[in-house]
Amino acid sequence: MSTEISTPTIGIIKPSQETIEESVERLSGLSDLDYQQVRVDEAKVLSIRVSVLDGYVYNQRKNEQPDYSIFENIEPWHDPVCTNWLIDEIKKQIKQFCALPENYLAPIVLWIIGTYCFNAFRVYPKLCIYSPQKRCGKSTLMEVIDALAFNSLMASNVSPAVIYRVIEKYQPTLLLDEADAWLVGRNADEAMRGIINSGHTKTTAKILRCDGDKNEPKSFSTWSPMVIGMIGKPQATIVDRSIMVPMRRKLKNESLIKLSVDYKETCMILRRCILRWSDDNLEALRNTNIIPPLLNNDRAMDNWTATFNLAHLIGEPLLTEINHSYLAINNEELDEEDIGIVLLKDIKNIFEQESIETMHSFFIINKLVMMEDRPWREWRRGAAMTANSLANILKPFNIRPKDIRHGGSVRKGYDKKEFLDAFNRYI
Repeated sequence: MSTEISTPTIGIIKPSQETIEESVERLSGLSDLDYQQVRVDEAKVLSIRVSVLDGYVYNQRKNEQPDYSIFENIEPWHDPVCTNWLIDEIKKQIKQFCALPENYLAPIVLWIIGTYCFNAFRVYPKLCIYSPQKRCGKSTLMEVIDALAFNSLMASNVSPAVIYRVIEKYQPTLLLDEADAWLVGRNADEAMRGIINSGHTKTTAKILRCDGDKNEPKSFSTWSPMVIGMIGKPQATIVDRSIMVPMRRKLKNESLIKLSVDYKETCMILRRCILRWSDDNLEALRNTNIIPPLLNNDRAMDNWTATFNLAHLIGEPLLTEINHSYLAINNEELDEEDIGIVLLKDIKNIFEQESIETMHSFFIINKLVMMEDRPWREWRRGAAMTANSLANILKPFNIRPKDIRHGGSVRKGYDKKEFLDAFNRYI
């Protein structure tokens, strides 16, 4: 199977006969902010598309000064792009290299397109690609996304300061591989995790740092599309802000193509076509407000809103595909609940089975460790859960142990009344 990008099906625009050299030279001397304010009106005067004018101005600036950017500056495809061709081509590029789990192709395709127009959304989720072991295709999928996404930058090791500075300056699509080395466990970088968490919602995607020779406070943006690749899953705060993609090893009968060394270069036309589609549909996308089907998880609905808005604009059959993926994936994730929710459910069952209103901590723990298919028996390094561990998990729910008289003795324990609010809210 060839990796060559097909020639897109395009519309036809009559070429302009107007000479624009002097206008382009004048506009190229403006600051980025000033140019953004006048580009639409200038393009109308010159009777050309805004994207075409952008390309001329970019080339003029590139000729006037050396480009030290670590990112490419691509021009949009010169003619309108057939949407069906675009979707089929992105799907083809992913499927020929990656053995994806069922239901994950459509959300990844839409997430990639969204990197070109993510400023049209209030929330843009991370894409977390994880696997239980090595050799599950995680890095290959990240390479494909790197070749298709807007302004992409791949890194396997990066500092917090680099993250927020590069986002502030370039708004790239960041691909952070090998994240298990610095995001979880004893070596977890709390500053990095905080930056990643902060970039979920556009209006709150900011951090404050002291900067410069005078060490003055400055606000940095953390609003940018981000892919996280790792073995194992990250903390719940990152899971909560991500579309999670579980990778797996391919079967022996699954035949995939190996990526070529120049794969990203072969996808240049496709990137230009996605950029053109985004430019042509940006305003319509900003005016689209589709709410995904209702779940008992507001954050999950927020995470999928961008893909639903894109799918609605693109139309069938992609809208049906993303709706099916959304329901199937989020129903799967219900089985992987936060450990606090799991504990609340188990304690609720103990209260109901024992028909009592108060329990000592040691009684709860004895009941928990007897439960099969639960983590309580080997909670920490093979040892059973302790009263301290129990209290620490319940603390965020505003549930705390107190002196309980039960069975003729007074010990630390819990009153069912303290659980009722959490039971009603989370179960």
